[in-house]
Amino acid sequence: MEIMTSSMLQKVLDEPKQKVSYDPNEQLTVDVDLSLCTDEEMPRMIHIVNRLAKSEAGRETLEIANKAGVKFGFLDAKTNCFGCYFGGDMKYIGLGPMASDDKLVSTLCHESRHAGQAERMKGMPDRDQLNVASIVRYSRAKEADAQAYAVKACKELEMQGDKGPLATFAKFYPPIYKSYEQAFAKEGVLNDKVVSEVFKGWYDQTRTKQNYEEGYIIEPMHDAIKGNFTRMYTFAENVNSKTVVEKVGWTKNGNYLSAENPNFLDEPRFASVGERTKSDAQAFFEIRYRCAGIAPDKSVDALPTNKDAFERRLPEMGQPRGNVGETMSMGNTIERWRNILAQRKLTGTLKKAFAPYKKAEYPDEKPAVDVDLRYCAKKDRPRMIALINRLARSKVGLETLQIAADNGFHFNFIKGENRAFGFADPEHKRIALNPKFTDAKLVGTMCHECRHAGQFMRASNLEENRWDVKTNLIYMRAMEADAQAYAATACEEMFRLGDEAPKQEFYKYYPPIAKGFTQALIKNDAQLGDQLLTDTFKSWYDQQGTKTVYEANYLLEPMQQDLRDIANGKDKEHQMSFDMSISAQKTISEIAWTKHGNYFKDNPEILNGGKYLDVCDYTMQQMRKYFEIRKEMTGKDDAKALEGIPTRADTIPARTKGMKKPVAKKDKVALASFMKRHNQGR
Repeated sequence: MEIMTSSMLQKVLDEPKQKVSYDPNEQLTVDVDLSLCTDEEMPRMIHIVNRLAKSEAGRETLEIANKAGVKFGFLDAKTNCFGCYFGGDMKYIGLGPMASDDKLVSTLCHESRHAGQAERMKGMPDRDQLNVASIVRYSRAKEADAQAYAVKACKELEMQGDKGPLATFAKFYPPIYKSYEQAFAKEGVLNDKVVSEVFKGWYDQTRTKQNYEEGYIIEPMHDAIKGNFTRMYTFAENVNSKTVVEKVGWTKNGNYLSAENPNFLDEPRFASVGERTKSDAQAFFEIRYRCAGIAPDKSVDALPTNKDAFERRLPEMGQPRGNVGETMSMGNTIERWRNILAQRKLTGTLKKAFAPYKKAEYPDEKPAVDVDLRYCAKKDRPRMIALINRLARSKVGLETLQIAADNGFHFNFIKGENRAFGFADPEHKRIALNPKFTDAKLVGTMCHECRHAGQFMRASNLEENRWDVKTNLIYMRAMEADAQAYAATACEEMFRLGDEAPKQEFYKYYPPIAKGFTQALIKNDAQLGDQLLTDTFKSWYDQQGTKTVYEANYLLEPMQQDLRDIANGKDKEHQMSFDMSISAQKTISEIAWTKHGNYFKDNPEILNGGKYLDVCDYTMQQMRKYFEIRKEMTGKDDAKALEGIPTRADTIPARTKGMKKPVAKKDKVALASFMKRHNQGR
C-alpha cells in the first residue's frame, strides 16, 4: 500500500491540472487483466500500463503480477493512498485516480512488485503470526523493495526520454530520491548497487516507518486486547534478515541485494522503531501475560529506537480506543473498493462480475424468526435481518435459527479485526458474524453457528478440562462436521430456490467438503435428507490442515496452559484431569440430532479410528511430551490417554511452539473459558 499522507495530498492538489486525451484505439503492449476498469477508465489504464511496460523493470513486474492472476483497476477519489495491492482471494491492484499519470506509473510498478512478493513469500508465516522484530524486517523490506523497483523503472523510462515519472517520484519521496542520486552519481550506471542503495534510502523516512509501525504492530495489539489474545496476532514466529533479503531482492536476473551482508536488516538504520512504539509494545506483552499467561515476545526488547516522528495518535496500550479510526485505513479501502465494484456490476459498467460483497441498502423488514437483536447496533440490524431472512428460506436454516432463538442466543456482528467468519459463544449466548465477509458467505456461517448453539444446549457435558484426549478429538470434531453438514445442506436448499451465491461461497472456502457433498448428491440421486447429511459429515474429516489447526486449538494450547497453571499452583479443579469419557454413540446421539430424529446413518463406531481420530505426527509428539512434563511436575501418569490414537503425516507447519516445562511465576494467570475456543475459523 503506497500511503498518501496529508503533505502528499497537498502536493497532488498543487500539481498542474492538465486535461489528458487518451487514444481510444490504443492496445495493450503487455498481457494484463484490466477487467476491473469501466469503459471510461480503460483508455487511461491502458496508457499507464503501456508506459510502464516500456521499461524492463516495469514489464517484469507487470508480467509477474499477471501470471499471479492479478486484476487492475482504479480506486475511488476518496481513497487515502496512491495505490494498493489486495492479496489473498482478491488479487486486485487499484490506483488512486486523483494522482497524475506521471505519479501512477511508478505506483503501478510499486504495487505490481508487491504482487510478486506475495507469490515468493507464500511459504512464510503470515504477518499476524510474526514477532515484532520480524514484522519490522518483513513489512519494511517489502515497501523498500517496491519503491526501489519503482525508481529503477522510472530511471529506465527517463533514459528513453520519458522524464515525468522520475521527476514526480523525486517530489514525493525526497529521502529515497536522494539515495538514488548519490548512488547513480557514484556508479555512473543503473546497476544492482544503485537499486540496493535506493532500497536502503527508504529507511531514512522516519515518519513513514512510524506510520507502518502503528498500522502493522500497535493497532493489532489494541485489537488483540479487545479480542482474543490466543487467536489474533500471536507475535510468535521469527523470520530472519537473510530469508527476507532472499525473498524481496529477487529479480529474474538475480538478487540485487546479494552483495549485502544478509543480516543487514538488523542494523540500527533498518531495525530501529519509535520510542513510543517500543514502550507500547512492551506494555502490550505485559498485559497479555497478566491476562492470558502467554510469555512476552522478547524480540521487541532488543530493537533499537529513534525519536518519535509525530505525537501520539492512538491511546496508551490498554486504554479504550474511542472514536480513533484506522491509521492506515486498509480495511476501509478494501470495503470501499468492493462496494464500488459491486455497484458497477449492478449498473452494468463492468463486463464481468467481481466482488459479490456490497454495502447494500437493505429493506426495512422484520426477521422471519424472532431472534434477540438487542445487542446488534441499530445501523447493523437491517443487514442482520436480511441474512436471517435469507437463511430462513432454507428448511434446515429455519430449523437452526429457531433452535438458537428458542435457547436465548442473541445475534450481532464482530467488532474490530478478526480472522474468524463468525462464532457462537455458549457462555454469553451470542452468535456473532464477521461483517467484512460477503453476505453470501455469512449466510452459511450463520447456519453453522446456529447449529453450534443447538449442540451446546444438547450436550450432556462441556467440561473440556475433564475430557480424555479421545473424547476431545471425537466430540469437538463431530461438532464441526455436523455444523458444516448443516451449512452445506442449507446452501443447497437456497441454491435450488434460485439463490446460488451461498453455495458458491461454501464451495470456494471448503473444497474437501464441497467434493464430498457433490459426490453424496450423485450417490443419493440429488435427494436431500439423512444420508446426504451423514456423507457430508464424514467429508469434514478429509480436511487434514483443518484437523491440525483444531488439534492445536483444542489440545496443544490447553495443555500448554495446564502446565502453566500447575506451575503457578492453580486450583486442581481447573486443571486437566482426563477422567471423563464420552462414547462415540453418545456423541452422535447428541450432535446429529434433528427435530425429526437422528440423521446419522452410519455406525458411530467409525469415529473411534482412522481419519476420524488420527492426529498429525507433531501433535502426538507434543502430547507425549506434555504427559512427561506433567508427570514430572505432579507425579500423575496419564499417558495412557494417548493409547489407540492413530497418527498421520504433518501437512502444514506447526501452529504452536514445542511443549516445555514452564517456570513458576508470582502472578497467577487467567485461563479463559474453554468453550470460547469455538470463536475461531467458522
